[in-house]
Amino acid sequence: MHHLDLSPVADVSGGVSALRPRSGRSRHASQPVRPLVAESWARSARSGASRDGSRLPDIRLPSDELRGYRAEHPLAPLLPVFRDLLGRTAQDEDCIFAVADADGTLLWVEGRPSVLTRAERMNFVEGAVWTEARVGTNAPGTALAVGQPVQIIGSEHYSSVVQPWSCSAVPIRGTDGRLLGVIDVTGDEKAASPSALALIRAAARAGEAELARRSAEADSQALRTCLEQLGGPAALLTKSGRVLYSTGVAPADLAQFAPTSAGPLLLPDSRLLVAEQIGDGGHLLVRFDGPHRSSPKRSPIRLTALGRDSARLEVDGCTHRLSHRHSEIIVALTLMTGGVSAGRLAVELSEDEIPLVNIRVEMSRLRALLGPEVLGSRPYELRRPVRSDFADLRDLLAAGRVDDAVATYAGPLLPWSDAPVIAEFREVLEQQLRGEVLAAHDPALLRRWVDAPWGSTDAEAWRTLADNLPGGSLQRAAAAGRARALLAPILTPTRRDTLLLPRHQ
Repeated sequence: MHHLDLSPVADVSGGVSALRPRSGRSRHASQPVRPLVAESWARSARSGASRDGSRLPDIRLPSDELRGYRAEHPLAPLLPVFRDLLGRTAQDEDCIFAVADADGTLLWVEGRPSVLTRAERMNFVEGAVWTEARVGTNAPGTALAVGQPVQIIGSEHYSSVVQPWSCSAVPIRGTDGRLLGVIDVTGDEKAASPSALALIRAAARAGEAELARRSAEADSQALRTCLEQLGGPAALLTKSGRVLYSTGVAPADLAQFAPTSAGPLLLPDSRLLVAEQIGDGGHLLVRFDGPHRSSPKRSPIRLTALGRDSARLEVDGCTHRLSHRHSEIIVALTLMTGGVSAGRLAVELSEDEIPLVNIRVEMSRLRALLGPEVLGSRPYELRRPVRSDFADLRDLLAAGRVDDAVATYAGPLLPWSDAPVIAEFREVLEQQLRGEVLAAHDPALLRRWVDAPWGSTDAEAWRTLADNLPGGSLQRAAAAGRARALLAPILTPTRRDTLLLPRHQ
């Protein structure tokens, strides 16, 4: 049997260890707050969690709904493992052993009746939601928020009603890395000791090992069933879309048309894709039946993004006005040919860290809008040729057709966007165009440039225009005056008058 010691709490956040208050006692001024706790308090405050305990956690699932939900949950088969490693120890130490799903809903809460009764006063019960957003800083909710083991003791809790308790929690992940939930032990200070954390870690690792064993067993059984049924082009996919086996199927077909549920699907090349569930593990046997003809040629999609608040995408006669984020994604994919991962796309879209789940959600929505034949995944890429106004402008400049380039330029590329890949291309493109206009010394081109919003404050362009207008003309004097006015705030009178005299009379 395992016993929990009363050693000082370990700082599992990775930061510098700090002194901790005892349960239910106020923190002394000399005792600093751990970074993990401070960051959690900040998130709790932003979410509107209650400090005084006036708003207890919601009961998301009543008992009748909870029974059905947790019976189908991926963690249900692991409950005997968790009980064996944690259940008896938790009872002996007057602690509570709990398992929550990835949304923070408590699925199982077990312990001595007297301890459970005290925990009920703060709604630490099965079916209740213990996320940071609902309760504030707490071990299960914070562990789900940061995706790593967490210990919270006493007054480190955000809500005063939870401060008499201490707790340790460890996330549990599936074989595909997906977060499934969290294991928690809640009680007095013993629940947040190093030995408690080590025991919960061991339980989590044992559960993940059991998941891996069950997954491998299900894969083997599905593969045996699949081999017995194969009679043509087919593939066997896991629930997450991983290919276990394929024969006579092109990888590109699997990447483009891999289904997520059983049923038939007519493909663009007239083949019929039929997906059939194999076993109880979510495996799909995918068959490709019917003639395989070359895919018909599709016309390029047309992308317009110069000088626009939102990009316009034309696909087979249908025009889509994209949201800001989708505009950035489509322009970024057009600039980064060859396909990109979610991580690479996140870096190119923002200098701040974007959670990969946010990228995947946006890509899923965009793929639903445009269809898999236009927008591919694994990696993310545009599967149709793209004609864009900014690429046309670049090509015109490369061909020396400055007049046509100026006519094409409707303004900066997505001018509001700070996405690094877009901002860099936008700046280079505009500087190239501006440089060609100034170098041409053509009054008509220069006039079109300075009359546009993006050239109206370009002092050098106004000066160049003045230099290329007839001497003594009113237009020349006006252009020189405009250049002088633009430079006035940054030049001394002597320097300004010297620079703004016409270069030749």
